[in-house]
Amino acid sequence: MEQWKTFRKTDRSTWEVSTHGRIKKNGELYTPYQKGGHPLKETSKKPTRYLCLSLNEPYNGYIHKIVAHTFIPNPENKATVNHIDGDKHNNHIDNLEWASHKENLQHAFDVGLNPGRPKKYKVNKLFTWPVGRPKKLKQ
Repeated sequence: MEQWKTFRKTDRSTWEVSTHGRIKKNGELYTPYQKGGHPLKETSKKPTRYLCLSLNEPYNGYIHKIVAHTFIPNPENKATVNHIDGDKHNNHIDNLEWASHKENLQHAFDVGLNPGRPKKYKVNKLFTWPVGRPKKLKQ
């Protein structure tokens, strides 16, 4: 059953999110856009951009992050939200999980979202990079 919770309220509008990843503004369904301002299109390919929300208040956000912050506990304080099936438009709570940067990168390789061979990653507090010899930066 779909549940709704308010995640943002201002003097002009009330924003709600559902467990199915849908958004309402002042009680009416809101149509999100894709990252980069691209309109939503029906396509047979897997989406390559996340669904976004512009609240014009000054708050913008990704739908999957709003769903996770609102409905999914994060006791380990992990930094990213992972789409379990790899579909960036499937923002249902059953398809989202909290993950570290390292876990998220490894998942992308494991399910084939990143082309190429799997790599092991080193993680420190500021950066994540592939293990091995660093490449020379182009100038």
